[in-house]
Amino acid sequence: MSSMNPENKPSGQPSFDEVMENASTTPHETESEQVKKQQEPRNKAVTAVVSVIIGLVLVVVIGLITAFVYPGWASNFMKPNQQATSVTVQKRTEQKTTATPDALPADATTLLKAMPDLVGSYARKTVANSQDWQSANPIEAHSVVYSTGEEAQNVTLIVGQWSKDDAAQSQYETLVKGLSGKLLASGDVMVSGKQTGQYEVHETGSGSATAVWRNATCVFQVTGSTDAVKNFYQQFPL
Repeated sequence: MSSMNPENKPSGQPSFDEVMENASTTPHETESEQVKKQQEPRNKAVTAVVSVIIGLVLVVVIGLITAFVYPGWASNFMKPNQQATSVTVQKRTEQKTTATPDALPADATTLLKAMPDLVGSYARKTVANSQDWQSANPIEAHSVVYSTGEEAQNVTLIVGQWSKDDAAQSQYETLVKGLSGKLLASGDVMVSGKQTGQYEVHETGSGSATAVWRNATCVFQVTGSTDAVKNFYQQFPL
């Protein structure tokens, strides 16, 4: 009687060990293939997000092209309203004086030529040499009348120039000491962020006022009605 020996197997039939070995060596998915399968959902999600972003960018670009190129409603919205522009121009026209400046004398000095033709609603009218400050020995001094066309609103400007700042400062201080009445305003004269002098404005009674200021070597004094003096000195460019 023969025994049950695995070595005695029928010809052509695999043994039990071979079957088990073959089962353990049957091809399976590799590790890299498993990683790829795990990454597939993530890659699909990233691709979807990128697609959404690209879509939004395209929508914005198309919107801008539509707004500014065709039909251009955004460009039209950003342009100044024609009616508003007309109103602004009208307001500026109303602020202009109806008076016209008089011509300067043929021998006008550089200082006199620096006196503006117009100061807000005021136009330069009569010009004359001033003797008021001669005791302070200015290089030159002039009296200039500015008018809006209404004589009651006329202001008289006296301007003088000295060779040095100290001399001009001395004259400014003398004029300020001579002012009486309520102090309306005072401060520093600034040019390009640099202090070049000071100013003071006083009521002088009977609805009148005087403003005095120094700008480097030049001294200015304006007299007239209180409202006229306030309007004038604040707009004077020197």
